[in-house]
Amino acid sequence: MFNGNTAGTTTIFCPKQIAVNGGRGFAQSSGLCTNGESGAFSGAALGSQSLSDLAQGSTEMTTRTVSNTIVERREQEQQRCQNGLTRVNGVCRSLGRARNETAAGEVLSVEARVRERIERRVRLESRPGTRRIEAREPRGTVRRSNVAVRQTEPTRTVTEEPAIQPVLPIVPIDPLFRVGAFARGFGDYEERSGRSTSSLTAAVDAVGTPFTTIASVPVVINSNSRSTVTGMVGGIDFTARGLLSPDDGLIFGPIGGYVFGNTRITSTVNSTNSALVGNGSSVVNATSSGPSTGAFATYFSGPFSMDVMYKVDLLSMRENFVDNQAYGAGIDLFGGSFNVLAPSFATITGSGTTSLRAHNLVGNLNYRFSVTQQVWVEPTLGTQVQWSDYDSSASLLGLKNGRTVRVQLGSRIGFDTEYNGIRFTPILTGLAYNDVDVRGGFVPFTDTGAFAASAVPLSGTGASVLGIRQQGLWRGVAAATLIADFGNGFSSFIQADVRGGQNLFGAGGRGGLRYQW
Repeated sequence: MFNGNTAGTTTIFCPKQIAVNGGRGFAQSSGLCTNGESGAFSGAALGSQSLSDLAQGSTEMTTRTVSNTIVERREQEQQRCQNGLTRVNGVCRSLGRARNETAAGEVLSVEARVRERIERRVRLESRPGTRRIEAREPRGTVRRSNVAVRQTEPTRTVTEEPAIQPVLPIVPIDPLFRVGAFARGFGDYEERSGRSTSSLTAAVDAVGTPFTTIASVPVVINSNSRSTVTGMVGGIDFTARGLLSPDDGLIFGPIGGYVFGNTRITSTVNSTNSALVGNGSSVVNATSSGPSTGAFATYFSGPFSMDVMYKVDLLSMRENFVDNQAYGAGIDLFGGSFNVLAPSFATITGSGTTSLRAHNLVGNLNYRFSVTQQVWVEPTLGTQVQWSDYDSSASLLGLKNGRTVRVQLGSRIGFDTEYNGIRFTPILTGLAYNDVDVRGGFVPFTDTGAFAASAVPLSGTGASVLGIRQQGLWRGVAAATLIADFGNGFSSFIQADVRGGQNLFGAGGRGGLRYQW
């Protein structure tokens, strides 16, 4: 279908029987619906092709949510103190040492105040011209009959405060594996636009002759898509520390979830000569939904960390459309003469379903630099590979298997603080990404569709496929994240992001809880 080589393919966007220009023998070719006498661009067929790209938006949301979960979990573990340790001024210390340092600081504070008072009194008494007159008898002297008798000073028992004894530090011992469970909900909105220029030939009366001529009429095809995606992701994570070095760790586990996406694509076909080719329009509504499954792992050692994740979304896709096709002026071949037919219109409706297995493989390398004991910066570099496996029924919707390779780079900056026994970590993230290799995903139209059924060729030329996704464009993502660790096994996570680039705008949010036992 849609290979542009013949005019014999019937599709849901171009049934054989259409109530225009002869009414029979229509087929799809190069994005046009034609019977050789007249043709029209099918905006629904062109819009349907972009569904492969938009379906990837649904699976991309689950991928982004899992990737953020990995970062959040790794951040918690990197900042966590092992059993028997507590965080003091951003540094993990033993409980005994922390108490000793606190008590010693209080003693030193008292001694400093006493020393200051003594030094102040000595300075006052040592001033020049200062006289001291002792008018009192020495302490312990009793006057009897004008005779001073000195009594013996009574014996006193002085009890000294015992010195602060050091408390032996508790040896930090972690279990071999610690287990936790998490759940995340997410929602996202995305808008894309595309523009394509093409042309459609039309028959014109040749003045003064019994024959017709063919005119090429430029047309402009505009498309806009709006998508919403909602869903949830959950999983179990296993954590082990001290595998290869005292400060390294490994976190891994399975993931699962469910995603629901809704897409609406509106297209217009605007002619530059409405006397020869009319203006058309179409609306395509599509839904994609299904479960997700996969696994993830992250390893960190000191400032270095590496994340990897594989996930597959098993999606069911359904679309319905209304296509107002504008046909150019044609030739009445079936009538046995070369009569020119005026531009006409036909409304085509239909629906179709298919299934999709959307695979995602993500890998990131990160390295953390400490600015202070609480502030850190973490550059990141990674890649993401998406590939889609469609059911055979997808060809009726103009879809086929495809692959996209993405690279991304950026940085995160975080701040660790504590308030009322809760550790908070706000994180700001900035990333740039580029789809460096995009292959397949839709059944391509040829630039020139030679679908003539007679000696008089009618054809459509130009770029027939809408540029909803364009390879090689840099786009950006900015995200704000807040992690809260309540210290009793519970932690929470919330994030908002915005992304954009040429012909693209998107915004979303996600949040959830984790419990460790």
